Amino acid sequence: MRTTTRHALIYTGLAPFLVIALFPVLWMAITAFKHERELYSMRGVPFWLYEGPTLKHFHLLFTQTWFGAGSSTRRWCRPSWSRSRW
Repeated sequence: MRTTTRHALIYTGLAPFLVIALFPVLWMAITAFKHERELYSMRGVPFWLYEGPTLKHFHLLFTQTWFGAGSSTRRWCRPSWSRSRW
């Protein structure tokens, strides 16, 4: 009983920090799948997808920017030991 109460108090104390740490990740995931109109709309709950999810932002990221192009991306995806030059 004593350890259960101790664990409950520890987890209750850690919960606000966990919420603060994970909130930006949740926000990024939600806004990544929203339409542009929905990003700037002031109606409703900002966590809901009113118009449904879209992959338009990912398409733009990988086709119209340098993010997914060329050897620079492959260079950073290699293991660190293969990037070192002896």
